[in-house]
Amino acid sequence: MTEPRRFCTRRGDTGFALLAVMWAVTLLIVLAMVLSESVQLEVRTAIYRKEAARAHAIACGGVEAAILEIAYPRANDRERASLCPWQRGQREAQVSFGGGKAELQIASESGKLDLNAATREQLTRLFEARGGAALGAPIGRRDPPLAQPPFPGRCGGRGAR
Repeated sequence: MTEPRRFCTRRGDTGFALLAVMWAVTLLIVLAMVLSESVQLEVRTAIYRKEAARAHAIACGGVEAAILEIAYPRANDRERASLCPWQRGQREAQVSFGGGKAELQIASESGKLDLNAATREQLTRLFEARGGAALGAPIGRRDPPLAQPPFPGRCGGRGAR
């Protein structure tokens, strides 16, 4: 009978292959975890973008439906499908869509005050109405309006170059 072959190994080399395989498996597990986290992040981002796009579409659809109802009111003698039955003088409404509903509110822009272009009298009335008396500080800090925009040729400037 032949005697089994023995491999010659040095004293310190026993178990080196096992250690190398364990390190390789550990590295692969870490890479798999990083990839998994990256995929989860991308999925969450896609879901949030989809929800934001849906909300934007519902909001735009609600505004368009309200504009249609206000610009072209329904006559009593003809019937048509209406997304939001708008009544004259109405300020709030809801428009329902398949993916959600839009809540609309009409607000007058004439009641708003541009603080940069407001006169001293307008600011005085504003501060008095809000219960404040410190009017000198905000008016003292205001600069006179610029004769020309600070960056000509850019957005809001005169003449593109």
